[in-house]
Amino acid sequence: MNKNHSLNSAIHVLENRDKYRDAGYSDEQIDKIAVECMAHSKRSSGVTDLNSKEAWSACFDRMDTAVEAYNKEHEGKEISFDREQLESSDEKMEVSCFGNFSHQNRRCQPRFLLRSRIPVRRKGGA
Repeated sequence: MNKNHSLNSAIHVLENRDKYRDAGYSDEQIDKIAVECMAHSKRSSGVTDLNSKEAWSACFDRMDTAVEAYNKEHEGKEISFDREQLESSDEKMEVSCFGNFSHQNRRCQPRFLLRSRIPVRRKGGA
């Protein structure tokens, strides 16, 4: 497994924002997809308690730092991540339990990700 694989996946989503927009996703949905990628790994995201606002804020700090580093290396091809929309209310930061979350058998997923109406593609179709 690559070091920071989930962070790299999140950055890749943000790099391709225009392609996601062309596919009909809003900027808020694209940022949520990036967070989904980041949250895939506890080690990369630092989110070990899905109910912790502090853990999610630290995760967003990591994403902000990665975006800044990316932008320094890719002048003229800057990317962005808007964490304020995710941290703007308690409701968006609440956790709603359901099914498994990623390969780590997490039993909860942040409600702000659930409400994004992002289609989920499961292995084996459907």
